[in-house]
Amino acid sequence: MRAVLRLTKIDLCVASRKRIHMSGIITAIAGLVVAMSALIANLFSYRKTQAETEKLKAETEEIRSETADIGSRAANAETIARRAYQAAPAPQSLTLYDSRNGFSLFDFKRDLWEGAAGELSLASSAGAEDDILVITRNNAEGKLVVWLKSYSYRDRPDVIPVGEVAGKERMFRIRCEVRSHSAERTFLPTLKVLGAPPGQYLSQRRHRLRPGSWIDIDEHFDVSFSASCLLRFDDRSVSAAPSRLEIRNLVVTEREPPRRLLPGLDGG
Repeated sequence: MRAVLRLTKIDLCVASRKRIHMSGIITAIAGLVVAMSALIANLFSYRKTQAETEKLKAETEEIRSETADIGSRAANAETIARRAYQAAPAPQSLTLYDSRNGFSLFDFKRDLWEGAAGELSLASSAGAEDDILVITRNNAEGKLVVWLKSYSYRDRPDVIPVGEVAGKERMFRIRCEVRSHSAERTFLPTLKVLGAPPGQYLSQRRHRLRPGSWIDIDEHFDVSFSASCLLRFDDRSVSAAPSRLEIRNLVVTEREPPRRLLPGLDGG
């Protein structure tokens, strides 16, 4: 009986060892399956990442190509525009009056308003003759007005005429140097339509001058009018008398004047 029990225990031990061994094999196989699954997943992930990388590279190259093409077209457009600008004729400008070779009192008319007293005369600087227009004020009242009465349009009119189309914008530029002696004063370049009521101007610029050195004046008047007009210079609000205002290097121009007003053309 004891022998039978001993054999039974031996058999149980052997069976138990077999079960443990089989369990280890199964565990090893399961681990291998998991490892293979992870390897396959990593492989697919690598291939997917590689494909996405290649796609991204291709898209980047396409964007670079398109950007380069756009830049090239923009550069070409800029070059064409620059060449067209360079080839275009410069806007024509007509000099209406130029005192740099000397003034003439016949080109001006003086008016004394609101009790003003004064004279208009010419002076010469070193090396020049009659290159300075002088407004002398004998009192400080009112204002002295100087009208420009000579313009280099066709037939040399004493006004600025209307062009082919009344009311079309015209572009004028007035340049000069001014200097005040012995008083402060207000200097006003003005464009005014003939017959317009007092205080009504096409355009006017105000400069408050103090005694001292020459001051540059450079004004642009873009105006439209349906009747002839004139350029004038007002000297007013004088602080003391006697005093004087000097003007030199007066140049008046019009940019792209009406064709029919150009000297030497029939306007046809």
